[in-house]
Amino acid sequence: CDGSYACFYAGRSGSVGSITDGSCIGDEACYYAGSSGRVGDISSGSCYGFQTCYCAGYSSGSVGDITEGSCHGVVACYFAGSRGSVGSISSGSCDGNYACYSAGSGSGIVGDITDGSCNNDYACAELGMRGNVDGV
Repeated sequence: CDGSYACFYAGRSGSVGSITDGSCIGDEACYYAGSSGRVGDISSGSCYGFQTCYCAGYSSGSVGDITEGSCHGVVACYFAGSRGSVGSISSGSCDGNYACYSAGSGSGIVGDITDGSCNNDYACAELGMRGNVDGV
């Protein structure tokens, strides 16, 4: 974790796996990751940029691992799993400003987001907001 307030509340009253390999880099990156919720490992240069992975697994939400350079850009993967559930985010997915913005938000359930999915600004903006989406 590197940046002003990066990982500030990460894992508070919840859980986060390991944060390794140059991940959670940027001001407020991974700020609430796993706070009152759950996030797996964050690794391989993932969550890079201002407020990336900000609420991943926040407030009873759940997110699998975030790996392989995923969640790059301003506010990328912002609400991933917040109060909902998202599988793993991997293979360079959710890259772009606000990419995968509301993944699993509300009570939604989203499968794995893989293979470079949801890339570009606002890509997959309200994915799974109040419903279910299989893998992307």
